[in-house]
Amino acid sequence: EMAEESQLYWALWINESQQAKDIIEPLEMGFDDLSRNPKHFKQFEPQNAWGNYYTFKNAVESCLAACKKFPSAIIQICK
Repeated sequence: EMAEESQLYWALWINESQQAKDIIEPLEMGFDDLSRNPKHFKQFEPQNAWGNYYTFKNAVESCLAACKKFPSAIIQICK
């Protein structure tokens, strides 16, 4: 739910094969939104305790940094 609410679900889980540069902008926008509105996003933390706002925000930040460092890398999502 948090990924959907932050508009990051498509960039992180749906688009199965893309270059890192293609998701930098959505990652930046989603990360900025997460950073500005923690109270809003904490309401979407999973009840089963598999992650929380902070782990998701940190994962997005790490992914964004990797995409910026390696913009021509091909991202493949395993489902």
